[in-house]
Amino acid sequence: MTSATDAYLDAIRGIPAGGTRTFLEVAGLAGRSGAARAAGRVVGKCAVDGDVPWHRVVGSSGEFAADEARAEVQRERLREEDARPREDESVREWAERVGTPLVGRWSSRTFLEADDPQLDRSSPDKVEALSSVAVATRRGFHRPRTVREEPDTAEAPAEPARPAPRPLPVVSAPEPPEEEPEPVEVVEPGPLPSEDDPPPGRARRPKPAPEPLEARIAHVPASEHFAQLARMGYFHVKGLLDGAACHDVLHSGNGYERTIDMAPKGYGVGRYGYFEEPAPRIVSLLREHLFALLRPTARTWCRGTNAPRDIPERLSEYWDQCREAGQERASSIMLRYDQGGMNNPHRDEYGKHVFPFQALIVLSRRGADFDGGAFQLHEEHEDGRVTHDIVVDEGDLLVFANKARPDRDGGPAIPLRHGMAQVTAGTRFAVGIVFNLAK
Repeated sequence: MTSATDAYLDAIRGIPAGGTRTFLEVAGLAGRSGAARAAGRVVGKCAVDGDVPWHRVVGSSGEFAADEARAEVQRERLREEDARPREDESVREWAERVGTPLVGRWSSRTFLEADDPQLDRSSPDKVEALSSVAVATRRGFHRPRTVREEPDTAEAPAEPARPAPRPLPVVSAPEPPEEEPEPVEVVEPGPLPSEDDPPPGRARRPKPAPEPLEARIAHVPASEHFAQLARMGYFHVKGLLDGAACHDVLHSGNGYERTIDMAPKGYGVGRYGYFEEPAPRIVSLLREHLFALLRPTARTWCRGTNAPRDIPERLSEYWDQCREAGQERASSIMLRYDQGGMNNPHRDEYGKHVFPFQALIVLSRRGADFDGGAFQLHEEHEDGRVTHDIVVDEGDLLVFANKARPDRDGGPAIPLRHGMAQVTAGTRFAVGIVFNLAK
């Protein structure tokens, strides 16, 4: 069986001359999605003069090795392979010489045509030759938006953009970009379309009243989903919330007890805020109903963890237990990931009382608001990591074990971590529900 280290080394050897990959991309190529740090450790152990092309692996913003001597070797080798401009040529001259139609800029994750004059404002150490728009998009580069794009036909108007919620600001990049900022035309979003407006030529039909959230949660087939929870460590309910409910959460105006920029802490690339209590009404309802639904199973899953098994029936009573143990801070969060955002594998453990399950509700529309950004549940086995990529969309509920799941063969419990794959376009909002309070 191939070891984890061998998988990373094979991935590095597979990077073609004339190109580079990030640590995160190497982890994905090795079948260990999200394990950028592990990939970095393997690269760092590669001998400078060995046969592994370690020099083709760069940081998330295109940066070279932290060690200056190693970085200089990396720069020279990439120049020899035409993966970077020579010392005496501009980025456009390099692009013409190597024959690439597009050039990606790592610092801003944007791409331009090879003859674009703006390229010469780019750092020559942080550019990438890209063969097509499809390749650029797949690797997380996007075209800078300077004008509002018009729809192709009058019959297919573009859907107005959904306004971003006020409280969480745009995510900061891990490092300031080398290039000057691109001019961006600020376009005010149009009004949200009304589902009550009928298409032209069709009569208005009365709409049935939406089913209450309590009823929708009650209709979740618990036995079926709990069987999957035990077998896989998660279950997925598609479309639990409708678009209107997701909009209400995004625009609730709720404040945040504290906000976290993930990049400086090494958590990933994104930003999140801990809701001030009381949380938005829909989040509070969902949290209380899920707690009641999960509590009987949670009591049996607390074996072997630091969570007491005597979990009270009501969430408010459980929070009283948390407060007695010094856990008094809010723990449910709003997550924002812009393009390039991602979340490294981790566990959320905030003190003595750790409820064995968490939940995620996605608030953005896949394909319209964002692309990429699959939820990832990582199983930590002795011979390596197995990752489940779970594609989530607006209104989807995901319940997952936050520490471990039972082994189907009766062995020791399988340790788990969770995270998120890179958002390749747009912005993905979601609410993370943690049932216990934090220290």
